[in-house]
Amino acid sequence: MTTTASLVTTVVTGAVLVAVAAYAVRAFPWQRLPTRAAAAPGSGAGATAALPGDTARPSWAPVALGGVAVVALGAGVGAALVPTTPVLGALLGLFAGLIALYVTWGSYHICRARGMTYAQAVGVGVWILAMVFLVGVVARLVLGG
Repeated sequence: MTTTASLVTTVVTGAVLVAVAAYAVRAFPWQRLPTRAAAAPGSGAGATAALPGDTARPSWAPVALGGVAVVALGAGVGAALVPTTPVLGALLGLFAGLIALYVTWGSYHICRARGMTYAQAVGVGVWILAMVFLVGVVARLVLGG
């Protein structure tokens, strides 16, 4: 009985997350965002175009520090989850951390190319990383383990 209740709760939670993500994707006007080249007409390649909300060149330190923290956290969690062979767990966690960094960094660059400000792009990257984490939790709950 408890297993059935847990399964139903997990499936309902997953369905709610999918519904919220689908609503967010449809509600935001992605197609109408200005690109960097369109932000400042006549600026050439558009690499230095001033977008709304950009006041200065963004600092890469927080993004780099966050990336190192995600990879290190992945390695630490992997080592903790595999106590019999912590080196193998650390390598698996390191791999997972690198994939998380790839997803976050890629979404950040896509958002910046679509005209979002630095803070918005970092927020979307972190949001997508959180969604990947929640999908992993839901998958683990559904599959058991």
